[in-house]
Amino acid sequence: MKLKFSLLLFFTYCSSNIALAQSKHKAIQETKSNSGQYIFEAENFHFQTNDSTRKWLPVFKDKITTIGPDSDTSHVAQASGGVYLEVLPDTRHKDEHQAFAKGCIADKGGAVAVLHYSINFSKKGKYFVWAKCYPTDGDDNTFHVGIDNIWASTGKKLQAIEMNKWAWTNKQRDTKAIIFINVDSVGIHDFQFSMREDGGEIDRFFITNDSTQHPASLI
Repeated sequence: MKLKFSLLLFFTYCSSNIALAQSKHKAIQETKSNSGQYIFEAENFHFQTNDSTRKWLPVFKDKITTIGPDSDTSHVAQASGGVYLEVLPDTRHKDEHQAFAKGCIADKGGAVAVLHYSINFSKKGKYFVWAKCYPTDGDDNTFHVGIDNIWASTGKKLQAIEMNKWAWTNKQRDTKAIIFINVDSVGIHDFQFSMREDGGEIDRFFITNDSTQHPASLI
């Protein structure tokens, strides 16, 4: 009964708050003309798909989500713009929870809770993806990156390593390789970000065609 009530609250919260990100949407532009850099807030997504079992929800300073299960407290105080996204419900807090937490892990990119961002790329080629995340343990810190419904191995299992703080990451869990996407033409493309583990939290993105750039030195 408690689980059913939590799910009811979950979908009620979804319908009343997700409209925030879907209103007044415009394609994301470069920070400066011809710079190859794109900086944007996670909550400014165009739309969300595959969200029947898990969904990205906004956490505000003055309106903390009560959707559960959710094992951690709010981290909005240090979030950019006073809001971030968390993928909920969070049913797996430790490795031993996996047996009963059905759907808590999505190893396939784009399978569960997919955020979509329209980005106007001025150049084609390889773009390196950074995400600003807040992991509280090793069970809520991996994600998948895709573009135009292509979920390549180079965007699989983006891992947040620095625990209990907002920090930038761009490394893959298994290989420690740098996460990147391939943009095959100039113009608007659908950048996608999906859950791997429920409970993950995301604040901002930085996408660049320069592998030497680190977002901490720019923003």
